[in-house]
Amino acid sequence: MISIITPVYNGDRFIESCIKVVIDQACPDVEHIIVDGGSTDRTLEIIQQYAEKYPHIRWISEKDSGQLSSIKGRLNKIFAQNLLNNSK
Repeated sequence: MISIITPVYNGDRFIESCIKVVIDQACPDVEHIIVDGGSTDRTLEIIQQYAEKYPHIRWISEKDSGQLSSIKGRLNKIFAQNLLNNSK
């Protein structure tokens, strides 16, 4: 499984093209994790529209302290989840 993590904050001008680029890769074993930092523009609306159509898109929206914080926080959750799944 390939995980693509995209941090975004108020990125309604570019998030759709980012999502489309990942979709166009046509990779069968990919997940696209979009981590929104609490956007106040149309970013979430756009993400939700695509997430409803494409099951490989997962997203979370929560206030953070920037892109690095966003990526680190999500990676920690992913690694913890994978450790729990693999320990069964």
